[in-house]
Amino acid sequence: MKKNGIVGHGLQLDHIEMMLRNNKIPQTLLFSGIPGIGKRRIALRFMKALFCSGEAPPCLGCPSCLQIMNGTHPDVIELSPNARGTIPIGDTGEPGTVRWLIDRLAKRSISGRYGVIVNGVDHIAVQGQNALLKTIEEPSDGTVIVLVTSNKSLILPTILSRSTEIPFYQLSSEEVLTILKSHGIDVPHATAAAEMAGGSVELAVMLTEKENLDDIISLAEEICRFVRHGGFLNLEIDNIQKKIGIENVMSIMVNIFRSFLLGTLDGTAPDVIFADINIPDEKMIRRIIKIFLALRRGLTVNLNINQALKGMLYSMHDMDDTGLPDLTMAHIDTIG
Repeated sequence: MKKNGIVGHGLQLDHIEMMLRNNKIPQTLLFSGIPGIGKRRIALRFMKALFCSGEAPPCLGCPSCLQIMNGTHPDVIELSPNARGTIPIGDTGEPGTVRWLIDRLAKRSISGRYGVIVNGVDHIAVQGQNALLKTIEEPSDGTVIVLVTSNKSLILPTILSRSTEIPFYQLSSEEVLTILKSHGIDVPHATAAAEMAGGSVELAVMLTEKENLDDIISLAEEICRFVRHGGFLNLEIDNIQKKIGIENVMSIMVNIFRSFLLGTLDGTAPDVIFADINIPDEKMIRRIIKIFLALRRGLTVNLNINQALKGMLYSMHDMDDTGLPDLTMAHIDTIG
């Protein structure tokens, strides 16, 4: 399978190529891994290989390959989250919904097979996943389904057990930087953006926008200043939260403080962009990382992130260093 235009994931691509070469393709594949690392791009390349009419598929130039690239192939169907961030169960007459997909797959295909990409299966509610399960269990002849997820824990165990998983891992900072430059993004702070993105091109692109980067640096600066000197916390995160999403903010902060920790352990100088805001105390850095990891996990219980973050930072000197900090509301209400 041609790898041109794809950076990283060599083992995963080799695995997919072997399945194609041996004609041993599972009916349902699960591509898992953090957001923004190329899982959907590889799923589309896989579909091109399945439907390609040229030599050494995917040739990337035959009518089928070009149709898939343009999203016009009649037998390659993709579901993605809507503007609300969900893939609804919907109805047979509502394109982009689970029941619409099931109805499409019940009809005769033009080419003799269907290829399906569910890009964000973890964005389907339980009812919708249960409806999709029957199609996964009993797909029509020749149908190949690729489920793409960044949060496997939100997928029904019954779907997981019927899928062949191919895990994708974060890209290196060098690989992220290569992708940014290949797309013409070569701003002065691109290297720092790649480092903070934790292997996600999606996050790196967000951070190449100077306003986003400035907001993130301001947040890190305030936390570092508080750890070194104490005082009061303002933590104005509403602006950056609205622009890139609170889960992305949490992930970026984890990556930033992990880089501080590595610098403390091996003596590596921080990126020039953080030269004045590092924390020399290894224990405090570890606690900050744990706070952001706990907050990211707590997003599913509708936490007031600003309040929770302040409370946990105010009490970090009393924090237990085993496991993640307590996130119950009783704990949060008693601190800060």
